[in-house]
Amino acid sequence: MRRIFSKIFARNSRIEDISSTARHVEEVAGDGAEPPIAVADGLAGFLFEADFYLRAYPDIAAAGVDPLQHYINHGRHEGRLGAPPKIEYIGDLASLDKTRKTVLVVTHEATLSGVPVLSFNIIKELKKRYNVIAMLLDCGTDVDKGPLTDFFREVADVLVKPKRNGRNYLIVSSVIDQLVRDCPISFAITNSIESRWALQGLARNFVPSISLIHEFAAYTRPPGAFSDAAFWSSETIFSSQLVLKDALDSESAIVASKFHVIPQGRCELPTLKIDAAAALKEKDRVLKALRPKKGDDAIVVLGAGNVHFRKGVDLFLDCAARILRMETDQKFRFVWVGRGYEPEHDSYSLFLADQVRRAGLEKHVVFLKETLSLEVAYREADIMMISSRLDPLPNVAIDAMAYGKPVMCFAGATGIANILVENGLGAECVSPYLDTADLANKTVAFMRSDTLREKVGNKSISIVRDELNMGRYVDKLVRLAEAAAVRVQQERADIEEIIKLKLANPEFLLDHSNRGTVYGEAIRMYTRAWTSQIYTRKPFAGFHPGIYMDSNIGAKNFSDPLLHYMRHGQPQGPWKNEVLTQNSRPHALDPSFRVALHVHVFYADLLPEILEKLGRNNVRPDLLVSVPNAKVKQEVTSLLGSYAGKLVALVEVPNRGRDVGPFLTEFGPTIAANYDLVGHLHTKRSPHCPNPAFIERWRYFLMENLLGGASVGMADIILGRLAEDASIGIVFPDNPGVHGWDQNRSYAMPLAEKMGLLDLPDHFLFPVGSMFWARVDALRPFFDLKLDWDDYPQEPIHHDGTMLHAIERLFGVMASRGGYRAVTTTLPGVTR
Repeated sequence: MRRIFSKIFARNSRIEDISSTARHVEEVAGDGAEPPIAVADGLAGFLFEADFYLRAYPDIAAAGVDPLQHYINHGRHEGRLGAPPKIEYIGDLASLDKTRKTVLVVTHEATLSGVPVLSFNIIKELKKRYNVIAMLLDCGTDVDKGPLTDFFREVADVLVKPKRNGRNYLIVSSVIDQLVRDCPISFAITNSIESRWALQGLARNFVPSISLIHEFAAYTRPPGAFSDAAFWSSETIFSSQLVLKDALDSESAIVASKFHVIPQGRCELPTLKIDAAAALKEKDRVLKALRPKKGDDAIVVLGAGNVHFRKGVDLFLDCAARILRMETDQKFRFVWVGRGYEPEHDSYSLFLADQVRRAGLEKHVVFLKETLSLEVAYREADIMMISSRLDPLPNVAIDAMAYGKPVMCFAGATGIANILVENGLGAECVSPYLDTADLANKTVAFMRSDTLREKVGNKSISIVRDELNMGRYVDKLVRLAEAAAVRVQQERADIEEIIKLKLANPEFLLDHSNRGTVYGEAIRMYTRAWTSQIYTRKPFAGFHPGIYMDSNIGAKNFSDPLLHYMRHGQPQGPWKNEVLTQNSRPHALDPSFRVALHVHVFYADLLPEILEKLGRNNVRPDLLVSVPNAKVKQEVTSLLGSYAGKLVALVEVPNRGRDVGPFLTEFGPTIAANYDLVGHLHTKRSPHCPNPAFIERWRYFLMENLLGGASVGMADIILGRLAEDASIGIVFPDNPGVHGWDQNRSYAMPLAEKMGLLDLPDHFLFPVGSMFWARVDALRPFFDLKLDWDDYPQEPIHHDGTMLHAIERLFGVMASRGGYRAVTTTLPGVTR
């Protein structure tokens, strides 16, 4: 009975009346069939879409279970959605001013914190010229509980909320789909990396989006969040250079993209509706914390934010302790305002309380719970200290500067440091990273000089007025959005034209995780990748869009590289390369050609695969085998006993240089002196990779392309072609994904200069995975480097940004120079 019901649901993408479907199922099942208990049990009138359910919940798709049965028996009880949620509007779309365009502002929550307050201020500015719809994403809490929810309702024309799970691309995209159907959106602003869930839906509906990033990638999870956001955004804006640098250091996928750095304008806090008497009482509480007695002349140093290790409250206290030990005559008081100081319940708070006691700071430090009367603290304080270890561009710093207070901080810890340095206040206000001794000395200098405080305070006011103005900030966002709108429409037209061409190969367009995506969607992701310069891929083997783009970027009406290439008659150039396939005619290898194959065997259990695939070819190259230790050498010796060719050397080498060191340093002289053609393989496993299946697919891809499988000997085809055409320098698999220098350009430059190459290209072909067949003369510049073992980095090494990753790329660049060219291979059904 349940199987029949599931089949009916597979046939119907959307069932609106499950009770009627249940009756139909009974008819199909016949008399005496098991009654549809799961259907009748509270499901009448429910909506269910199997395709939506599987895309929304990847764990269910991966499990391979029947989606409907899972929903009936488990999903609905777990709170899962069976169909896209209905959109909830607070406000009337029909009341929007038809003479104005409509824009969307997305924020992840409605708490009284930095990002929601900034969203509130952006909406206020946009309302001066647009209809504004605000979207609050439910991030696991009830957004109605957020103190700013009512303010969003008041300041925006319409408020939109997903009813469920605002941390799911598919669910939020379905809300965007409904919103765009109901109301055309001119552009959207998504505020915070936590609002990235709306970006995919906006892009798929061709709504230009401006993504505002304030967070550090170093503490944002999951890894790759910034790359995903930048991929789908029309423009990505970082609040400070420090935040951008952290993102570039953390996520190599975005290093080729172009971003903007625009500090946000000063925010005004919404005026919360509280009882007048309560407001007076709260202001008096804050005043007494900072100035316990009337006429108090102590210098007050203010800190603000949640009591958290990242905020550096312990560093704030350390500065106070250092000043106390200086035995200055100046009276002072350090006041921290913010929620979370709970020594009875929180371990960090307990540590801080102990720090206060042991440093003798009981009379000099005050912790004040968060307040709605922060302006009293700004007015009464003398100095603002941002003691954070990481803090993008805190609103409290901008507010304090607007009140004419000197703001002090650590270099490399917060974006406000860059602004202070750029405006000539670095010497007075910015200390080296987490150098509390220096920060304490700078604080004392301010304590001792009213004139210095006034001078820096006045300069701070002018910085906020001229550089951190909310109106000017929003003007910049609007100009970027308007320019993006033109590009988005061009991207839309490009997608439609590329789909009609039907030239792109889905196996190249999509990585393994996206297999099964419909062709039109695959083209959309391809164009988005080349627009954003993130996750770029080739449309088919033998064409490199990046190389074509570099050569034609200045051309008139240049948009997508593939489209421009097709419109201009598929011109020849370095962007096109010869491709060898299983159908390429194998040329008999002249016996006079001396062929060697270097195999670096770190994992002995992977060597049989190499030997088995090599054995399917006619060629029997001389083997040069390197191993990391005696144990592996013993295993390899046994495995090599059946090899029909010649084993020239089996050498135990230092664990330096991965597979590259043994190839160039141990065997380089032998290869250069005795061989014409050489192959380079290694037993790839990458235990650092969290996805072993990814590495398995990659190794299979490399071995099939370079050695061959059951039906074809690719080594014979490759070596025969190398022997036949002296212009071919190197042959390697045509990797569908496009990779550039990533974090490796600085390591490549000195090596390239030694080999006579002074200008490195931005886009190029290279053997991703560092496995290939090559002409020895094309690699001679590498052998002439005469690298020693000490030249290679010590283990463990990072997965990117090393000399070895630079050499991997230079293999392709250098072997395509000096009259040589690169050739690639591809096999149907073998991709990654």
